[in-house]
Parts: sequence; structure tokens; C-alpha cells
Amino acid sequence: MTRKIVVRASATPAIGAGHLIRCGALGRALSAAGADVFFVVGPESLGTLPDAYRGDGFEVVDIEEDHAREALAVGEAFGGADAVIVDDYRLGEAFESQCRDWANKVIVLSDLRDKPHDAGVVLDASGDCEPMAYKGLVPLGCQFLMGPRYALLRELFQNPPERPTFSDGISRVFISMGATDMDNHSNLAVTSVRKALPDARVDVLLAGTAPHLPSLRDRATEDAALTIHTDLSAEEVVKLLGASDLAIGTGGIGLWERCALGIPSITLVVAANQRANAVVADKAGASIMITDAEMFETPEMEAQLRTLNSVARRRTIMGQKARELCDGKGAARAAADILSFL
Repeated sequence: MTRKIVVRASATPAIGAGHLIRCGALGRALSAAGADVFFVVGPESLGTLPDAYRGDGFEVVDIEEDHAREALAVGEAFGGADAVIVDDYRLGEAFESQCRDWANKVIVLSDLRDKPHDAGVVLDASGDCEPMAYKGLVPLGCQFLMGPRYALLRELFQNPPERPTFSDGISRVFISMGATDMDNHSNLAVTSVRKALPDARVDVLLAGTAPHLPSLRDRATEDAALTIHTDLSAEEVVKLLGASDLAIGTGGIGLWERCALGIPSITLVVAANQRANAVVADKAGASIMITDAEMFETPEMEAQLRTLNSVARRRTIMGQKARELCDGKGAARAAADILSFL
């Protein structure tokens, strides 16, 4: 029997594009497993990530983001479903309860434990998560998919080629501080690299809607070794990461992407829900966590860059530990488990 699954996810300048990216990975895995998958996004999401899922064979329904009526509108648009997947911090128990009128199973993607959910399944890929964290927040009998083994990465991050031993010196650095990078941490990271590794090539990835994109492009006109990339495909991201000796990024889904590819990295926590991931990766020896974004000063990152530049073996070990932490197969694993629940 073909299962019908509706995905309600969002991207905004404030929360970035991670929700849509991880739901896209899960949606493609569900589709590959034989399900019919449909996406529901609102106008703000389309403006933040305008090309999301085009060409992936999914139907995108543009509805008004009025949460009081939203569940009803989604149900009317699709006429019922075997499951609805909800990935939006702004939605919670009331929305999910209304979805039960037309969806047999409510599946919530979360990395915060700050409000109740009327969920049959919770998927939380945070590094430190346990079912007890949701005690009193979900109904009895709720099923859980937890930890980095369920990190929802696109299929290109599965089965990557083996990384060679890293050579002496860092010649190329990849920087990704989130799609929109509202606080312009990318610029601080570039400054850190330039002070510690003045000759390194630097690639910065942003969405075309990032507010600080113009100033970074201006900086690149004065720095021939700095390249600003926007709205790259997954294939292009993998290629850039694979060509890099080191990555600098946030503790969201990008951290698991770096781990799956075996890229040693420095992780800056820019949101509370990223802290657990960054801590787990740091303890595993897969990435170096530095101070939270609000306390970030470039000398701390510069010191770490100089150390990693001088100890190639440490970068090689970090890459190996990263792959051990996240194998990139979380989306397929989650899809199989979700379909078994239906």
C-alpha cells in the first residue's frame, strides 16, 4: 500500500533554512521507499528558500501562515493522509491536535523540548537527547527516533569516498554560518582565518537572501582568495567541502553534514538548540566547539586555527571521529522506521 505523507515545514530569515533542508532529505528518503510525499510551505518560506524542492517531484502548496486555521487548510488541500510531519518551532500541540482530524499519525521533528506536542512520533537528532526529555510533553505511547543516527542528511552525504590523510598546513577553509546568517558571523570567521591563515583560500556559503551578502561580496572584491557562494546545490556543497582542509560552521544540520563527509571543523553555537550537538561533537573529537556566538571574539578562533594548521594528524583523527559520530544514513533510517509505524 502506498502511504500518503504531508510535510509541514518552514524557513525564515530568523530560523534559517535547516528545517526545510532536513525535511527535504526525509521526504526524498520516504519517496524512495515508496511513499507519496507532499510539502506545505507558506509565502515566507518560499521567499527565504525560493527553489526548495523544485524538480524533486513534490507538490508545494502555498498557504497563508495563519496557524489558527492552518491545520484545517492543509487537511482540505490534501483530503487526508497517513501521516503529517511537522517541523516548525511556531507550531505546537493545538496545530497537531487539529491535524489528527485528517492524518492518522502526527510526527514532530524537534530539537527543542520547550512545549507540549500532540505527537505519535518525535524525531530528535540532537546529540544528547533521550525520551525522558519529553516526559510530560507528549502523549503516553509516543515513539521516539533519537540521536545523530537519525540526522536527516541529503543522500549525497551517504557513503562518501574515504578522505585521504590530511597534509601539513591548511590551504582551503569552508565557512557556512547558516543560510541567512542574520548576525554576520561569516564575516568574523573570515577575519579569523585571514589573521591565522593569511594565504588560505576561503569559501563562504550563504543563501541569496542573506542580509549581509552585499558586504561580504564587497570584501571578496578586495580579497582574491575569498569566494562567496550562494544557493548551491547539494552536489556543489559536497564538492566544496570535499576540497577543504577544514570547515567552520554552526551546530545545526551543517555539523552533521561535515561529520558525514569526515571534515574536521570548528563549530560556533548560534542558537540554543545547537549546543548539545556541538558539545557531543567536541567530546567525540570530531569538531572543536568555541564560545557561543554572543560571546564570540576572533582571537579564540584564530588560536584554534593556528593549532590545527600545525598539527595535521589531529585534523586526520578529527575527520575519522566525525564519520564515526554520524554516518549520513539518518534520513533512510528514519524513513524506514516511520513507514513501519504507519
